[in-house]
Amino acid sequence: MLDALLVDLAGKNKNKKVIYPDIDDPRVFSAISELIKTWEFPVICGKSHEIEKYGDMVAMWLECHEVPDDMENEIFAAMKLASGEVDGFVGGNISTTSDIVKALIKNVGSLPGISRISSHFLLWRWDEMLLYSDAGIQIDPSAEQIAEIGLVTIKCAVNYNMQPRVAMLSFSTAGSGWDHHKALKMREATKLLQEKLKSTEHADIPVEWEIQFDAAYIPEIGAQKNPDSKLTLPANVFIFPDLDSANIAYKITQRLGWFTALWPIIQWLARPGNDLSRWCSIEDIIATHHITKNS
Repeated sequence: MLDALLVDLAGKNKNKKVIYPDIDDPRVFSAISELIKTWEFPVICGKSHEIEKYGDMVAMWLECHEVPDDMENEIFAAMKLASGEVDGFVGGNISTTSDIVKALIKNVGSLPGISRISSHFLLWRWDEMLLYSDAGIQIDPSAEQIAEIGLVTIKCAVNYNMQPRVAMLSFSTAGSGWDHHKALKMREATKLLQEKLKSTEHADIPVEWEIQFDAAYIPEIGAQKNPDSKLTLPANVFIFPDLDSANIAYKITQRLGWFTALWPIIQWLARPGNDLSRWCSIEDIIATHHITKNS
């Protein structure tokens, strides 16, 4: 499923420029070398000694910008994105998530109507693809913020040609946790999300509240725990109550469930920018390039 999606995305928007600030990295060098072979247009920025390593690629294929000594590469790249000189931003293979996100928030900001940016993690195994949100940015979102995260994640899932089935995750399923404030937060978030969906073309997407992971992923368990469940097939979009649970869950899914993870895809910036893991592979960089230029 993911391979087909990436092939589709790779064939689109080849004229889009994506800037790379963390270029002092052999993985980025290799990824850019592969991208230019397929007529993509990466842009690099960095200090002079970093740019020199790209040699003939700069003279023949690459647009490059030298970053002043008193400025960080990621800030310079975010400013280029904000100005419209480039169409996308991919960093984080060297820089921390905090540095990347701060640069993007300060210089680019979020789209109108969105209070805070968030992220989703794309996990896949064979022909199965899941989205976990927010596993990368928002630490302890409110019910209103979780509803907003859910809405933008649904829209991203639709852009990936998925048919979203949404689980609003909790330690409780359909009131089994009584009225603990954490369960109540997810119930409220679900009501708010369902209300937001009514005014969109996604009003018929099933959103199950508050629900444990096993009940969301295995419909037989869901039907037993909540006979009124809206999920007749396994959920594929999982909205978490906080960053603790989401980040822990994606790492367990990746390491014990043999899923591959692409992380974190930043949602609803005013212009497309994404943060790689410092453990990313060359293939991760190329995949993130294609997702970014089509965002």
